[in-house]
Amino acid sequence: DPLGRSAESLARFAQFDHSFWELFQGELFPSTGVPPDYLPTWFAITTPLATLLLGAVGAGAVVWRCLAQPSDVLGNTDLRFGALLVACCVLPAVAVTALGSTLYNGWRHLYFVYAPYAVLAVFGLHWLTSAGIRIARPAAYGMAAIGLAATVVEMAGIHPHQSVYFNALVDRSTPGHLASRYDMDYWGTSILEAIEHLLERSPTQPVYMSAQVGFVSRSHFILPRLDRERVFLDAERVDYEIFVDANGHYPRPGWQTGLFPPPIWQRKIYGSAIVTVAALNLSQVDAATADRYREAYRHTVDGSPLIEAEYDIYRRDGRLFYAKRPCDAQDAAKGFILHITPASSTGLPGPLPATPPFYAVRVDDLCLASIRLPPYPISHLRTGQYAGDAQIWQDIPVWQVEYDF
Repeated sequence: DPLGRSAESLARFAQFDHSFWELFQGELFPSTGVPPDYLPTWFAITTPLATLLLGAVGAGAVVWRCLAQPSDVLGNTDLRFGALLVACCVLPAVAVTALGSTLYNGWRHLYFVYAPYAVLAVFGLHWLTSAGIRIARPAAYGMAAIGLAATVVEMAGIHPHQSVYFNALVDRSTPGHLASRYDMDYWGTSILEAIEHLLERSPTQPVYMSAQVGFVSRSHFILPRLDRERVFLDAERVDYEIFVDANGHYPRPGWQTGLFPPPIWQRKIYGSAIVTVAALNLSQVDAATADRYREAYRHTVDGSPLIEAEYDIYRRDGRLFYAKRPCDAQDAAKGFILHITPASSTGLPGPLPATPPFYAVRVDDLCLASIRLPPYPISHLRTGQYAGDAQIWQDIPVWQVEYDF
């Protein structure tokens, strides 16, 4: 029952409850309410230009022939097949947009439409080369050859991060531009490279790091045995944290208000960091960086805190700051968690999950953590520190506090 199953799939897709904030064109949208141009924009900017143009030509030729000769649609096998390809590309996108389906991390939920679109690109190439126009044939073959070669060269250049590919329809030259407007390495494929960098940085010493991003533990699992035994996740101390540049895990250009752990290494694609290794202990950074952060931290904790607890909590510039003095490695090794209740559900994606765990930076005898608050009014928050993997619904907190605004 292909039609029935398709309708059932679309209905379930429309009701899929996976709510969080999605970065699109520099703005945050709920994943359950992305704008209508979300899918076509993502498709347009992440498809190689030659395929994009030839596919549009092929689809246009099929539609034009269907409108010009509607009686041939059922009788002509090639035309009928072309019409089916156009339907396979257009109908799913129209359906999920019309139904307001949950969409996030680009257009990966509709990657299956790429296959029929690629065939339409072949249709477009065939139509151009058989159109009877003298210049059309060499121009079409030249465009296809140049486009294919350019894509191969570019994919080789960004290997092994081909999933972060963007075409020339977006600004790929301005540093930080893409990271400030779109999700990039949402699958965290760059995390393995980040862990390998830390191992090279400390070739004989153990590496203590946070596993607050779920992909860290998976990347750790596939390390060679001897390397894996040198990496300790969420252990008695935490010196490093890895951030993937998706869903605001690390401050993007234009969002860097307040405090954040100092980066010591980044992998950049198109001038935007897709993964960042940050130092949670200033003994791991150079003296100039340490002095700069010490000065920033001193000003952060001036004044009265919003909440007095195991860590005093301050609210400034759209962020929460957690400060404790004196503190030791054990204080900094426990992950923080934050659960927020919005003041109103209007325009929000529904119940919001707790933030991923985050950690404090040690500055001499001060431990300081920071997290960006969401861009909507808050009525209640619950926060604290947790041992283990810092799952707020499972682990017993080391300490916890609640606050009503």
